[in-house]
Amino acid sequence: MRRSFTLLEILIAVAILSMLFLAMSYILGQAKSVQKLLERSSRYGVKKNILVKVLYNDLLQAQSIRIEKSPEKNYCRVFIRTANSLYDIIEPYVVWYVSKNQKSLMRAESYNPIALPNDELFYLDRFAKNVQVFRIYQKGEKLFVYIDEGTPLYFEMVGPSVQDVHTKHRQ
Repeated sequence: MRRSFTLLEILIAVAILSMLFLAMSYILGQAKSVQKLLERSSRYGVKKNILVKVLYNDLLQAQSIRIEKSPEKNYCRVFIRTANSLYDIIEPYVVWYVSKNQKSLMRAESYNPIALPNDELFYLDRFAKNVQVFRIYQKGEKLFVYIDEGTPLYFEMVGPSVQDVHTKHRQ
């Protein structure tokens, strides 16, 4: 006599397999969402790392720094004469500021001193979006940089000599 599977055994096997497939699809879906989250945070981390490196090098290699309060209370403008150039300019003039409309942290680089607002030609880069706070505080030779675009980013450094750093408050 030939033994075969009963209908009940086949239904139980199908139910178990369908539960296994359902569990596997859930696990794969979670893995994909975690991968997307990690990629997004990695890109965010790389952008922040570039921002910190460029701003740090601008301040570190500065020959002169002028920090002005912006008309908006949470922002400042930083005018720098530095040896750090993204465009192979010898001792460029650099301005870090937050644009009014887009709330983006911008870096302008030029052969000539830059005054804001400015219609002259210069290199312009956007380093961050939706910036809520951009401030640089100076005490003695120390500079404290604080940037907030949802998550705070800050660092402290020893800047150029005190006589080269000028803080100007605009009304």
